[in-house]
Amino acid sequence: MIGNISYISDFAEINERYVAFGGNPKGGKITGKGKIRRGKLDFDDVYFVKELKFNPFNVSQMCNKKNIVLFTNTECVVLSSDFKLPDMLLRVPGKNNMYNVDLKNIVPSADLTCLFVKATIDESNLWHRRLGHINFKTMNKLVKDNPVRGLPSKVFENNHHCVACKKGKQHRASCKSKPVSSVSQTLQRGVIIQDPEETATASDEAFARELEAELNANINWNDVMEQLKRKEKQDNTVMRYQALKRKHVTEAHEMSFDYNKLK
Repeated sequence: MIGNISYISDFAEINERYVAFGGNPKGGKITGKGKIRRGKLDFDDVYFVKELKFNPFNVSQMCNKKNIVLFTNTECVVLSSDFKLPDMLLRVPGKNNMYNVDLKNIVPSADLTCLFVKATIDESNLWHRRLGHINFKTMNKLVKDNPVRGLPSKVFENNHHCVACKKGKQHRASCKSKPVSSVSQTLQRGVIIQDPEETATASDEAFARELEAELNANINWNDVMEQLKRKEKQDNTVMRYQALKRKHVTEAHEMSFDYNKLK
């Protein structure tokens, strides 16, 4: 609405309702409407009320023109639709010309810390372990992007190092080889100057001779040979018996076949 008709173009008289506003307890009657064009600003259907001493603008109507309206503690800024905000701190949907902020569903972004609380150290460590010991910067990014269901909208901080993370990052430091020996003198204490290969060969030969002597002393080779000969005779007897048994079975089958043929 506007109270100065000189700002209105394409003015048309209408007979509309009465409206109430501050500064005049009786209000005023809408007697016309038109358009306002000032530079890039373009507003349609602006009502004219003669009794108005100021010019109230409808924020919803400005936003319907794809403009961006910003409110600060000192001023209101209207930006064009092609203006890009560098950081989006808070987004509140509009409904019925009202913008209702739901504090329960606010997703923190950038450095906005006034609308959500910081997590305690115990809570930060708990979610740090639940998410597989990821770093806290990544955890806060998950809170910002909201891809994890059930993750609280809080700032996770930790001033203490995780013991499991420190152990997982440990690695053995590599030692570079030295081209020159750092030993100043020869270490001869407790060193046996002897060829290890010759010592091992001599001890193996001595052990073999002792084992052979022990076996020869405890074994009577004549008895062993007699047992082998006896076993060989037994094997030959068993083989002859099995051959004879097969022969008798074969003859019995042949006789049975001839008898059936004669019938």
